[in-house]
Amino acid sequence: MLLYGAIDGYPLEPGFPLPSPSLLKRKIIIKNKKKAYIVTKPDIIDESEESGDDDVMEQAPSDPKTEEFSIKTMQLRQRTMTKKGTAGNETEAGVEISALVNYIQPVCFHSFEQAESQAKSFEMSSFTERKAESLLTKKLVEFRSYNKRQLSRVYPHALRVKSSNFMPHLFWNAGVQMVALNYQTLDIPMQLNLALFEFNNRCGYLLKSDIIKSDTSIKVNQILNSYQVSIKVISGQLLSDKRIGTFVEVEMYGAPVDYCKKYRTETVPLNGINPWYNQWDPFVFDTTFCKDLACLRLAVYEEPRRFIGHRVLPINFISPGYKYVTLRNELGQPLGLKSIFVYIKVTKYDDVFKALNIHIE
Repeated sequence: MLLYGAIDGYPLEPGFPLPSPSLLKRKIIIKNKKKAYIVTKPDIIDESEESGDDDVMEQAPSDPKTEEFSIKTMQLRQRTMTKKGTAGNETEAGVEISALVNYIQPVCFHSFEQAESQAKSFEMSSFTERKAESLLTKKLVEFRSYNKRQLSRVYPHALRVKSSNFMPHLFWNAGVQMVALNYQTLDIPMQLNLALFEFNNRCGYLLKSDIIKSDTSIKVNQILNSYQVSIKVISGQLLSDKRIGTFVEVEMYGAPVDYCKKYRTETVPLNGINPWYNQWDPFVFDTTFCKDLACLRLAVYEEPRRFIGHRVLPINFISPGYKYVTLRNELGQPLGLKSIFVYIKVTKYDDVFKALNIHIE
């Protein structure tokens, strides 16, 4: 259902918040530049009233000079329309679409102070990835506060001529609602994007983490929500029907303050059916701040480095214990029975002082 106007209780006025996602279920919202005026009466073409110039000619005094001027004006407009083709109709359609724009009105971004003083939650701004990265490093608190009040969008820089992507979780964790990626490129950022929306069947809304919505200091939240994640990669099942060597890479993606590491198992040669990786010591990620914002990526490769399959698991959705992790391809589609057998343990630091020491280190 197309949302034609404002919802009751959420007018398009300064100081009012955006509607909740539950109120926007099954509704299509138009994002378009808002015109300065609204069409109140549709343009209807009638045989007796083909153009405004006819009215002028009918109401004009019977002065030969005036009639000659009106006729020349009409001829000039007809030539202009012939050159432009359907440009006139497109302009009228733009006005009609503008009348449907409500809760997503794109505007130029000037400053967080101006946005806060105007308090127009129905206005949103788009940022290039470089501008957004600058805001993350210099004005993270203000950026998060902005995203609590209104929508923002981050899109790839124009210099990405090969259609590569940036890491979307950096901006998700700052509360950015719309992170635009090049869907034609199935790189790791796109795989992370597909994995995140796998848990709601790629339909509907994903709610922000409570940590992002909280008014508590970011650093305090990081300390009070510190976790250690450990994983043992035990074996693989039906990775290939060929006698090939395989290995598994494990890496963590999350908040910028996380200790980002990458581990890999030893290569098991000549066994693509049921390789045993013989990994007794777990891979430990110490420490993961805010598990709601972190993802664990398991990727299986054939030597020397041919991609077989992978799986991205948000830490918040992982239940500890022994798991058969089924693999996905670059599109996030299941690869049948291909899987790896792992043991995962997620431990929260109950000792605040220990978490604080790790954070300082």
